Amino acid sequence: MNGLKDRYFTTGQHTLCYQYIQGKGLPLVFLHGGTGSLSVWYLSLSELKKSKRPILLIDLFGHGKSSISDDWHDYSLENHAQYILNLVAELKITKFDLIGHCLGSMIASVIASKQPSLVRKLVLINPGGFNKSIYLSSFTVGIVRLLLPLIHLITDRIPRKKGRPDERKYIGNHELYIPRFLDEVRYCSYKTAVNQFIAFSKWNEAKYYPNIKAPTLVISGVKDIIFSPKTTHKVVGLIPKLNHVQLPTNHLAPLNMSSEMTELINVFTNNE
Repeated sequence: MNGLKDRYFTTGQHTLCYQYIQGKGLPLVFLHGGTGSLSVWYLSLSELKKSKRPILLIDLFGHGKSSISDDWHDYSLENHAQYILNLVAELKITKFDLIGHCLGSMIASVIASKQPSLVRKLVLINPGGFNKSIYLSSFTVGIVRLLLPLIHLITDRIPRKKGRPDERKYIGNHELYIPRFLDEVRYCSYKTAVNQFIAFSKWNEAKYYPNIKAPTLVISGVKDIIFSPKTTHKVVGLIPKLNHVQLPTNHLAPLNMSSEMTELINVFTNNE
């Protein structure tokens, strides 16, 4: 889609796909949201490249062109974080600025809290307290886990589409726009969507946010209905060195306010 070469890294039994743009200075590491892929950052690339810094775009485990698993434990945020840390170590990156959206922001928070010496600055886009959401009530998650063998039996019959979704088709859409969600799931697989849903339920921002030592920029949306502005404001207040900016958008800031979001990222990460 943009001429960047896909590269692959094996960590344990899993494989991550990533794209790396050479440059000078500390790398910018980008983690996309749930069911998405690294292609969501393509809208921002032209502006991000102006800093001439290295840029690392990663397909999270189970997403994009990375491998998937039957075991939902492989999708835990701690395991996601370790896969990323293993890749960063393989690339001999010893310090970086870390940017994550939605699921990626949770994984970024885990990395920043557990490995503070690696992360100079942290950007969390559309983060929140998903464990408090009705979408992940203990009852809902319990039913899904109970039905998991049957769900996997069904989803195994649905082939995973190769490649990545073209997110440009969904600029301006609502975060619950079903065609976009189904398109993304065809690429990441229904198995990943279900397993990641269960792994989400273990998220607890109070375990990680207070331990983040890096200066942190939070970019949230005042129209976000996945992580409501009220919930987001409350939970990100746990982060010690916080700068919180609200944009007039929904949960899809990387799509719907790409220019404004990218400008905030550039100013924050390029200032000492």
